[in-house]
Amino acid sequence: MKRRISRAPVAGAAVLAALVALGVAFGGRGEPRAAPPEALARIAARNQDAAVAAAARMKAESETSARATDARLDAADAAAAR
Repeated sequence: MKRRISRAPVAGAAVLAALVALGVAFGGRGEPRAAPPEALARIAARNQDAAVAAAARMKAESETSARATDARLDAADAAAAR
C-alpha cells in the first residue's frame, strides 16, 4: 500500500521558503541613512524653542507658588500677632 504525502505541508513549506528568499533579497540590510543637515537644524531649532517655552512656564509656575506661599506665611504671621 502506497502512502500519499499531503500537498498542503509541501505547499506551505514552498511559500515559506519563497517569503524568506524575498525577505533576504529585498530586506534593509544597509546602514540607515542620516537625516539631511537642514532637517537636523529644524529639529534643533524646535527643541530649543520648546526648551525656552518650558523654562518660561516653569518660572511662571514657580513665581505663582512663591507668591502663594508668601501670602500664607503673611496670613499666619498676622494671625499669630493678634
